[in-house]
Amino acid sequence: MRVKFLVATALALVLAAVGMNLHGQGGKTVRQAWEYKALVGVFPITGATTLHEDGSPIRGTSPLSRARELGDEGWELVSVAGTVLRDTTQFLYWFKRPK
Repeated sequence: MRVKFLVATALALVLAAVGMNLHGQGGKTVRQAWEYKALVGVFPITGATTLHEDGSPIRGTSPLSRARELGDEGWELVSVAGTVLRDTTQFLYWFKRPK
């Protein structure tokens, strides 16, 4: 009986602590703010691969190398979408990290 009471008390304390972390002042829910980054790789059948980060071209790196660098900076890959248009394949990589 005493063990059940201790387990129930511990569970109540954990739930209370979690609830305190989810609510800010005035009982408002605190939501994580995110920042986002887009990386676009353009892969033509002929010609050089190009890479764009947030709309600006970047040179001297591959999508995989840049993704590793972004991971080291705290960015998390959350989505990849690919399209094919005639002779070119494009991949859009979305990253996010907490603000």
